[in-house]
Amino acid sequence: MLQALWIRGEQRTVINWPEDRAKWDSGEGILWLDLQAPSQEAMQELAAELELHPMVVRACLHPEHRGRIREFTSQMLLVLNAVGRGSESGKVDVGRWRTLELNVIVGRRFMLTVHPEMVPAVSSLFARWKKAGEGKPSLEYLLFALCDSVVSGYYVVLDRLDKYIDDAETAIFAGGISQPILDRIFALKKHILYLRRVLGPQRDALGALMRREFDFLSAEMRPYFVDVYEHTLRIIDLLDTYRDMISTALDAYLSTVNNRMNQIMKMLTIVSTVMLPLTLISGIFGMNFASMPLVDSPLGFYVTVGGMVALGGGMWMYFRAKRWM
Repeated sequence: MLQALWIRGEQRTVINWPEDRAKWDSGEGILWLDLQAPSQEAMQELAAELELHPMVVRACLHPEHRGRIREFTSQMLLVLNAVGRGSESGKVDVGRWRTLELNVIVGRRFMLTVHPEMVPAVSSLFARWKKAGEGKPSLEYLLFALCDSVVSGYYVVLDRLDKYIDDAETAIFAGGISQPILDRIFALKKHILYLRRVLGPQRDALGALMRREFDFLSAEMRPYFVDVYEHTLRIIDLLDTYRDMISTALDAYLSTVNNRMNQIMKMLTIVSTVMLPLTLISGIFGMNFASMPLVDSPLGFYVTVGGMVALGGGMWMYFRAKRWM
């Protein structure tokens, strides 16, 4: 699916591409092309129309890259990882969100975005920029708005991570931990590590926009890209904080389990200690010798049982006095 937006000052027009390319060929305004799930034929047609570099076409048709930035003769390729809907094996899945590769190609007076599936950051930005007066009518500001929208999308995932971690901590300290909650904790830790690996290269790519010279970037736009870069750093810092929180929650759970096990073992040890002399007494009186004390006495049984009860009770009271139980 291809959609095109022609921007000329305050004028914003959704056009059919390539039927209405005369507006762009006039040399006025800028063009934003957004292509979802491109076929090889569609990508080759765009490559011919926009004179895309073969490496750019290859990156768009095989979206298996981390964040990076590459500069060619008249174009720049920026690979971002945006937040998308749904779930897929091998991708981070927090609730109904996961990461999707977004290829951004910037050339002379045009920006092309290519992604395998619907990306909320791109869709919402396209809907906003269709309105007159939205954003500055420049290619560099459009690129900034896209980067800012992609980075801001991660806050939705961070909110879900924060909620899941709070729920896990509440369950741990309430003593209601279960195997499903443990599985979720380990899954959250894996997701956080995955996001950390994704955002590391993306941070470097956005840092390159902030530091390096590009033909289409003016000095006035540097502070805007610095702001996006700092937002990315904040997200990475939050991920590191969440990773520490999960590790702390796991340590607290293990400590709780160990304490509970120690209490159980202490009670079993006390019961075994109390029962040991009683078992010894019953074993001695259970021997079949002809002559034993109290064997012939009619009160022998009661005296023996009473002595055992008194001994067990005394030992129990002694342990209580020593605060061993």
